[in-house]
Amino acid sequence: VVSWHCNLGAYNESIFPAGLTWITERLCTAVFCPVGALADKLLIPTPSTEPAIRAAFGDRWGICSNGLSAEAFNPEARHSPEGKAWEARKQEALQASGCSHLLLCVGRLSPEKGVADLIE
Repeated sequence: VVSWHCNLGAYNESIFPAGLTWITERLCTAVFCPVGALADKLLIPTPSTEPAIRAAFGDRWGICSNGLSAEAFNPEARHSPEGKAWEARKQEALQASGCSHLLLCVGRLSPEKGVADLIE
């Protein structure tokens, strides 16, 4: 099983100059495709990666989303001791910074995640 963690085309377009995108895609394809060819199944995190994976490897793919635990991250959790401690720390940080909102991102900051769109 191979896990494919990024949309390589979108990632390349966001970090490399336009003239280098095709070079980096070919280099990454040359390195990663042989590994994928050996796998029985390729796992991808989102449907946006599916067209490229399907084109390269056929139907041997599946989505394995990263997701969060709905039991741990729900409105009722704020009443637990941990939730109350988090709320107190959050309020202290907001007061100290002079901000009114807290934005929490779990994961790497990369353009395809859309964090900049959320902030705007």
